[in-house]
Amino acid sequence: MRHEQHLLSQAESIGVIDEVNSWIRRTGTNYLRLITAAGVAPSTRSAVRIRQRRLTICTADKLRAAMAAHPHGIARGEHKARVRLAAQKTLDRQRDRHRRDFPAAAIIVDRTPCPRCGIRRDLGCVHTGRF
Repeated sequence: MRHEQHLLSQAESIGVIDEVNSWIRRTGTNYLRLITAAGVAPSTRSAVRIRQRRLTICTADKLRAAMAAHPHGIARGEHKARVRLAAQKTLDRQRDRHRRDFPAAAIIVDRTPCPRCGIRRDLGCVHTGRF
């Protein structure tokens, strides 16, 4: 939930988006490169312009910091390296989560038929346990 004290006014939010647009025009950098460098959602600009949403102070600071860190624009190679690093981090998180979800050893199932009735043990032979 976004609390009032963490939000800019509507005019200030539009001002930040105007700063972003002028920086993009001045440097010739793609909007997506700036958004990736700032680490904010791609829908930020349309949320302010179209849906009349207000920016949080933190989001505005991230955008301004990314523009200040790259006064001449963001090169394609730098953007690709950042995207690659983010994808690697996501993959590592997914691998770690997968490892935590399945800590138990696999169950070994005995599929040999029962010598008494001929039914496989994993299907429920009455002479032996199921697993």
